[in-house]
Amino acid sequence: MKTEPGEPNWDAAMRATAAGLDLVESAWVVFYGVASRRFWAFAAWPATCPVIVDSTDIHDLRDRMRTAEMAGPVVGW
Repeated sequence: MKTEPGEPNWDAAMRATAAGLDLVESAWVVFYGVASRRFWAFAAWPATCPVIVDSTDIHDLRDRMRTAEMAGPVVGW
């Protein structure tokens, strides 16, 4: 992730980890929130309400994503 010279690159490793997970999880939009210092995943499938999970740990986030996928019916997919 490029920054301007002299500009801080906040939590570059965490953001790169989230970007990598985002690439392999096509049913989710995954990112790292620098201000919250948490990983976030938003479901990209149609649902009756938004499906959002978060965690401070990428492995826990992935577990929560699997749990959310099994939790309820998908609408119109």
